[in-house]
Amino acid sequence: MTTEAGRRRPRRTSGGIAQLPWRTVRNPYTPVEILSADEVETLHRASLRILSEIGVEVLGDRAIDLLARAGATVDRTTRRVTLDPAQVEELVAKAPSTFRLHARNPAKSLTFGVNVSY
Repeated sequence: MTTEAGRRRPRRTSGGIAQLPWRTVRNPYTPVEILSADEVETLHRASLRILSEIGVEVLGDRAIDLLARAGATVDRTTRRVTLDPAQVEELVAKAPSTFRLHARNPAKSLTFGVNVSY
């Protein structure tokens, strides 16, 4: 009878593709605008209408509590949350244009929302 360890293949010690050193990738290109400003506005208005009239189903109790405290209308039996369009626009306006994702190794932290070169 052979053991599981005896059936394992030996680990490769050489060959393969060498991993490149860490570096932050920088996209030098401007974003491609697929939609016009009017189309983006139409999409935004439609999303606000869906959030106010239909709402979204929220599964987490903690999220439902947070949304209720923030002023959203919550139906706890169906777990449906509806949001006032003015409130959504107010919250979106508070969102930062950039944010930093902190890695365990600070040299590998990333900043999103800005075309940064390190």
